[in-house]
Amino acid sequence: SKAEERATDEDSCKKDEYASTTSAVDSTFALPIGQSHTNAALERVSSSLLSLQSASTEVLVLCGQKDEPCGALDVAEKRLKPTSQLTSVHACPASKTVFACEADLRASIRAIRQRGHVINAILIDAAAPQQMGQVLHRILDRSEYRGQVLSDKIVVAGVTVDQWSTSSWMRVLLDEFRTEFYPYNPSFHAEVIFRPGSSDTCADTYNESEEALGVGVYAAGNRNFYSVFTRAVGDIANATGLTSDLRYVRNGLNNFVADFEPTKEFSRGDYDTVSAKDHRHSQKIMGRQTVLQCETEGPKRAYRPPSIAEQLETVIKSVGVKRGMYELHAPTSDYFGEGSVIFASWEGGDVTIVHDGRSKLDLKLFTLDQDTEFHAEFEGAFVETMPEIWVVLKDVQPRGAGRVVAFGESPWD
Repeated sequence: SKAEERATDEDSCKKDEYASTTSAVDSTFALPIGQSHTNAALERVSSSLLSLQSASTEVLVLCGQKDEPCGALDVAEKRLKPTSQLTSVHACPASKTVFACEADLRASIRAIRQRGHVINAILIDAAAPQQMGQVLHRILDRSEYRGQVLSDKIVVAGVTVDQWSTSSWMRVLLDEFRTEFYPYNPSFHAEVIFRPGSSDTCADTYNESEEALGVGVYAAGNRNFYSVFTRAVGDIANATGLTSDLRYVRNGLNNFVADFEPTKEFSRGDYDTVSAKDHRHSQKIMGRQTVLQCETEGPKRAYRPPSIAEQLETVIKSVGVKRGMYELHAPTSDYFGEGSVIFASWEGGDVTIVHDGRSKLDLKLFTLDQDTEFHAEFEGAFVETMPEIWVVLKDVQPRGAGRVVAFGESPWD
């Protein structure tokens, strides 16, 4: 019945593990998203991550214009001031040049150095303009100067109110910390989007034109980043009633370890020493595999899991696999994490589609025979059926036992 189908759909809408709330949300956080939401996000992120810093910290706060409220400064004064020294810098007015703005920021950083301290945290207010990020980057771009003013353990956090993303300039700035300023682990850059809508409902219940709260975080020198950050994300979701969407967490490079001592040493006897000729004739070919990496600019609704599954079923039928001869497995919900996996199998073959939830879609087709015509027909039907898609990379591989490297009954015939 329709009621049973609706109940099944509701069960398939997984709750966001970070956004589930156990109590009523404070009326302070009524929509639309505003200052109360950005303050709550900065307060919880900064207090959580800075709890692992030393007892006394130096916090640099980047604000908007002087006549604008600075939520980041309000948060710092409320939550961090008892154990932290605060230095706030406002955006340059139109009457000042960029060079004058840079001189003001340098003077503020110099005052911190004169106190014998280094910067442990940087908070970026939602009203801070891109120009402030550019000036900060220009100042910190010199490695010698950067080493004098920044702590080995640092937290940089910023918030924005955009449509489903943090501001691009803030994202670039935070990633500069990860790739240029602190390239070696532990070094983490994370981005989370908080959007309206209950975590009890599927994602298609919210309006994608609505604004969302974007939180960007960078942290260096903190090996417990994941556990602390996860807790902070949960706290923000519980306080504001917004649903969290973790976009990514990127880390730095592995550190070089001088005089490294391995836990196990391998000798020649640990490796397969079968002669090349014996190995060559032991290979057994079992099938053919085609891998396609695709890009798409089709409408989002066409690439939700049920839509992809429906179009895949059309392709399977078009190449001669009849209904009842194959099994198709796909998520039943329109929104299922970030991306989806759809799988189908039949006697003698299978196909898997992986979609990243955005513009990338990969297909893996495997058959037990080596029929090139079937693979070519399937590929053509797939590209023709999926809307606005094109193949950017194709790889055809033999599959089998014994590290097969070529097609044919024997790869060396």
